[in-house]
Amino acid sequence: MFYRFVLFFSLLLLAACSGTKTDPATSKAPATVQQWQPPATGAQVAQYKERVKEDNLNEKYFRITVIATEASPEGNFKLKLEYGFNINETDIMLPEWTPGVVLKPVLQKAEGDYHCLLGFEAGDGIFHELYDIRAENGNVRMKQTKGYFKAK
Repeated sequence: MFYRFVLFFSLLLLAACSGTKTDPATSKAPATVQQWQPPATGAQVAQYKERVKEDNLNEKYFRITVIATEASPEGNFKLKLEYGFNINETDIMLPEWTPGVVLKPVLQKAEGDYHCLLGFEAGDGIFHELYDIRAENGNVRMKQTKGYFKAK
């Protein structure tokens, strides 16, 4: 009985290991992930725009713009926040990620009027939320919603 058991697993192992060899010249290499690179300093990276409905006389917008800086490859970007004639700028720092990966800032619409989420994408197609941005009483409010840290 024991010999049959050993013989069965030996044949199973032999069958699993006996694959056909492929010619390296004809085999396809795995697809490489396209790494995002920030544009030149001052270029617009992402923008979210929504017209202010309450003011029909003027053409006002709730607009969030992410702008590249010299330090964008390290995750530093300029953020321009607008609601009508109320315009502010601030700097944002995206978290450290896997070495060699440049994070791409992404803006997404959130529920309700004059509300969006600022996050990033690390090349995997997944949106990672970082900030909640909304207009309240004519002012733009930005609040960090999540934090990310580099595991050691």
